Amino acid sequence: MQNLENQLESSTLRNTLLDVTRRAQRFNPSLPLARIAIETPRRPNPINPDLYNPENLSASQDLVDSMRRAIRRDLDELTPHARIGLLLLSAAYYGALMDIPQLNALTQLDPGQVIWISGIPEFRLQLSIRGQPEAENRQWFPDPITLSLLSRCAADLAESRSYLDRKGGKLRCIQAALAKGEICPDNQPASLERVFELLRIERQTQLPQLSINYATRSNFVSHSVLSDSWQHLNRNAPVPSGEEKQKRKKHRFRRPRQNVPEWLTVLCRKVRKRQISPVENIPPPQTLEALINGWAALLLHGRSFYGNMLQPKTVANYVRDVGVGLDNLLCADSILEVSPDALEELYELMLEAQPTSSMRRNLAKGLLEFHGHLQKTFAYPPISPYSTLGIGKTPQFVDAQILNEDQYRLVLRDLATGPLSQRSPRLAIVAQAMMIFGFRLGLRRNEALKLLRRDLQLPSLPDARAAAVRRRHQNLKRLSPERLTVLERPINLLIRPHAQRALKTRNSTRMLQLHVLLEPDELQLIERLAQLRDDEELKSPYSEFLFCIPEFQTRWVSESTLMPAIHDALRRVTGCSDMHYHHLRHSAATWLTFKLAASAFGISQEAGLLFGEHPQTMKWLLDTERFNRAFLHSPESATRRVIHITSAVLGHASPKTSLLYYIHCMPWLSALCWQWNPEFWPPGHVIAKIAQVSLPNKPDDLPAPGLPAEIRHMRRIIGRMRVYRRSNQGKIKRPLISHQRSDGGWALTRMNEISSMLSYEAYAEASGQSVNMDWVEFTEADRSAMLERARYISHLGKHRLQSPAISDSDNRIELVPRPPKHGGLAGVVAYADQLYRLLSSRHKAKAGRVLDDFVERCWASETTMRFYPGRDDQSAREYLWLLSELGVPWADIEFIIYDERTPRQTKSRWRTVLGKPRLRIIEQVPENRSSQNSHIGIRVMLRLPGAKPTAQEQNHHSGAALRYLMLMASIDWHFRA
Repeated sequence: MQNLENQLESSTLRNTLLDVTRRAQRFNPSLPLARIAIETPRRPNPINPDLYNPENLSASQDLVDSMRRAIRRDLDELTPHARIGLLLLSAAYYGALMDIPQLNALTQLDPGQVIWISGIPEFRLQLSIRGQPEAENRQWFPDPITLSLLSRCAADLAESRSYLDRKGGKLRCIQAALAKGEICPDNQPASLERVFELLRIERQTQLPQLSINYATRSNFVSHSVLSDSWQHLNRNAPVPSGEEKQKRKKHRFRRPRQNVPEWLTVLCRKVRKRQISPVENIPPPQTLEALINGWAALLLHGRSFYGNMLQPKTVANYVRDVGVGLDNLLCADSILEVSPDALEELYELMLEAQPTSSMRRNLAKGLLEFHGHLQKTFAYPPISPYSTLGIGKTPQFVDAQILNEDQYRLVLRDLATGPLSQRSPRLAIVAQAMMIFGFRLGLRRNEALKLLRRDLQLPSLPDARAAAVRRRHQNLKRLSPERLTVLERPINLLIRPHAQRALKTRNSTRMLQLHVLLEPDELQLIERLAQLRDDEELKSPYSEFLFCIPEFQTRWVSESTLMPAIHDALRRVTGCSDMHYHHLRHSAATWLTFKLAASAFGISQEAGLLFGEHPQTMKWLLDTERFNRAFLHSPESATRRVIHITSAVLGHASPKTSLLYYIHCMPWLSALCWQWNPEFWPPGHVIAKIAQVSLPNKPDDLPAPGLPAEIRHMRRIIGRMRVYRRSNQGKIKRPLISHQRSDGGWALTRMNEISSMLSYEAYAEASGQSVNMDWVEFTEADRSAMLERARYISHLGKHRLQSPAISDSDNRIELVPRPPKHGGLAGVVAYADQLYRLLSSRHKAKAGRVLDDFVERCWASETTMRFYPGRDDQSAREYLWLLSELGVPWADIEFIIYDERTPRQTKSRWRTVLGKPRLRIIEQVPENRSSQNSHIGIRVMLRLPGAKPTAQEQNHHSGAALRYLMLMASIDWHFRA
């Protein structure tokens, strides 16, 4: 053993030898143990046992006990500085503000700034990151003690702000408060860092390390949900904030006008098309053009400064930014003639010329790649990315917007009934799958859109093998879909690069367990879509992509087809005008982390304090059995495992990336397990005494199932505080936006639902595939009645001289009237609402007769209603009555006769029939001159709101809009009326 130790000498493997020999002793008891001769230094961390020595433990307990004694004293007996010190101690110990910048932000707060959005009050703390002010807008849910002290010390804070800003001002206030609590003089902290250290010793034995690190802002930063997104999440109408909206706009400024040389434009075009061949031996370039060409070739066919493969568009952007800057600012003939010091000054000038931080950041990345090329190829000295280029110096703005489970379900339903379903129900299914992959798995749009069929690994046998098994075991029955769901068969999704899709980083390659991360109904939709694609490829091989619709003749569904519809649905449901598909990735990371951490911390039920008004969200958060079984194998699992799980699902190299950019639930976790944990509170009468309010003794006005009685009691105490009671009453809720269009009324929303239902039925009849109709809210009787009426209308002729048509040229069954092409459905919104009110009134029988008459008389190509004398007099009068009830102006109604023999007598007769003696009637050439053309035609133009119709809209939009309005109303109301 000594010889082995001597061979290892000073290697750190010598310490590992002790573990090896200890295990080997189980088999050979006579084997000697190795000695530890090397002391390995390690950086002290917050849970380092060296901190828990007797002196620190005694000082920590004395400080906490002194603070608790001071809280129970009469605040009027304390000096203003002592009261402020007590507030600072309470905010650090009970409110989780354990660093100096957070306490600085606390002293600038006004109790009137409190926000009541969820079930408990909150503030927003403007904190700095790496010297940049207000880089973090931290969401903070103060505890009841700090809330009561803040309301009591508001005047003291306003008077002492200048004193607190001085060096040592906060520490002297804390020392005065602890002195009133009779702390031992030897344990008085000599610095704020010592205060935080002693408080942290006490809290680390009670709380998860993740919460401690977040409170102390050590090792990582995690951004909170943006304030307006949080209000949208809780159905509050946010106050418009132009500054914050402009702050998050990425393209507020256009690039400054630059002289781009022609050769650089051609080079960027070639790079995007991969038309540059690799270069092996690069000769010393004589011109800037030759240097940039060689660099572009190496960057396109090699690896980046950090060793990653770059996309052609990324290379083109780097080449353009760097090339333009060097061409405009370089005075020498070749950059190789410039000294390294002058080159760094040139880089700084190029960066200063950029108008925005994002442009500066992109140029800095390009300059880093360019200088790495100079360093590797021409032996230039390295530069510091941080000090010279500013990479990592200024934090990036994080667009922390998310949506919750309730909104996600509404978006799925909106996609099922939206415009995509009317174009093709298959498109709506693909859009729903994209939403599922984005919200549940956090896939990027390119990762989800270009999935291959073989990337989805289903636990199913090929048809030939399944048939062979059934032949061998004829008495066995197949399991039902419900039992297959209970079995939780492993279904995996592989995210990997292929010829048509490169991933962002090397860590993006990952395997995702769909049977764990997806809900059963979502899993069934994905399986049904995969089975449909397998059947299509078995009949006629066309494309290897999962999201492919062969009838559209594209290898995969284009992004321009899906993304506008998904974005419209997201913005309709959330009410946020700048929601984007990438925000689903933020939502996936936030909710997955919150659900896993809440289950690991044991606070899943307490989440109702924040999300009690969202039933779908709470149901999903409480359903933790599947997640615990797959991820958390025991209740004692390390809490840091949660962040690593989320990081692995997102495909990040480090959990710090996930925490910094995508996880926004840390304030919620801190509030539930720290600030609003009743185990840490003093009795309610102590808080009521501090706030100078009486204790409530009435029963709860608002039931809060699932919340502890202590929390309900504490919320009632806070509601009695005057400063918080005003803001609590000012909380205005808006109804959760449903799946209706923002530019449509309630009648048009119902028409859209009927159109979607008919589209799905037509698709099922044409393809022979089963379609999920669970989203339909109509009863079975109403559905069958609507289908019968739609089939009857589709069998009517498109023209009186043409045979009936029920399918188009692509053999697709048509059950839905075609909507207007010009102006969309905006022209029928007001008319649809009025028509539905009329059909619900006492005149519904008369209005129903007009609709039936319109169905029998109109053509698909023209909506001029023709009435014949004698038999149609009553029908013409009722049609005019309906138009006047709808509010159609007389100027938009044309009356036409076709009689060339006796036009005066025909006009006079129809004026008498219609009761309009001065009615303006125009003449047109009849279709058949040999017959007696004594009939009248009535043509109606529905104007678009707020716009004068063009000639094209008069001729096309009006007829299509009127026909769509009347036929859809007939489908809905024919049997009801």
